[in-house]
Amino acid sequence: GDFLVHISIDGTPIAGSPPGRIWAPSPYPIVVAPGPTDITQCYAEGTGASNARAGDETVFLIKLADRFGNVKSPLTSDPVSFECVMAFQSTPPIGPVHGVVSPQDDGYICVYTVEKAGAYLISVKAAPVTGASTVKQHISTSPMALDVKPAYPDPNYFLVKAGDGSELVDPVYAVGEFVQFQVLARDRFHNPSTKLCDATNCVSTPLPTVARTTLVHGVEVADSVTVSAPMVDVGIYPVEFTPIFAGECRIEVVVGGQHVPQSPFQIT
Repeated sequence: GDFLVHISIDGTPIAGSPPGRIWAPSPYPIVVAPGPTDITQCYAEGTGASNARAGDETVFLIKLADRFGNVKSPLTSDPVSFECVMAFQSTPPIGPVHGVVSPQDDGYICVYTVEKAGAYLISVKAAPVTGASTVKQHISTSPMALDVKPAYPDPNYFLVKAGDGSELVDPVYAVGEFVQFQVLARDRFHNPSTKLCDATNCVSTPLPTVARTTLVHGVEVADSVTVSAPMVDVGIYPVEFTPIFAGECRIEVVVGGQHVPQSPFQIT
């Protein structure tokens, strides 16, 4: 940074040049430049270092610093080689996602996109391009916990299954029998998704509209259906009803004015 050096004799600042000399009076401005980059003092900042949304291009900043914590610009610093890796922490396991790191005026940026929602660890390691050691070390904030939220619910990827989670294959029920099935809410990456989320916040969405119509002696009769609040972690809306008429029954599942892929379907 910029400093002023004050020089005084017996408490009096020196006045400047003696005859024949060109000295400025005290104080004297000096500039102290940062020292060599210390990888263990570099750090990450920005929302993208802790939060993201599936399918979104996400960015966070990596700040360079010397061993005293003085921040440096990549444009005036010794070059550094970075690796930025997002490792999924849930099951089933998936392969790591590698970010792209590039220098900017005020630091390096890591740009990445993940499609699987869930918990990740971000590992950021680096090493000087030139120097005695090229072994990569973690920056001071690495590894970092990353929460990836699902993308918006997409009716094109919703599923309808039996109450036990099995496939609906020519289901047959008896009059008076308690019937359950599930509407599985999904985003375009097949993540469970029942809310409208950005990287940090979520807003609940309306329940799916489920209609049940039974053909009784050639006349369509509408019956009641109960749709319960979702089991958010698994993205499932439980649906329940008890048939009181025998016959062919048509079930329609509509989300945001759009039928889900299996809708309408028939039960007996």
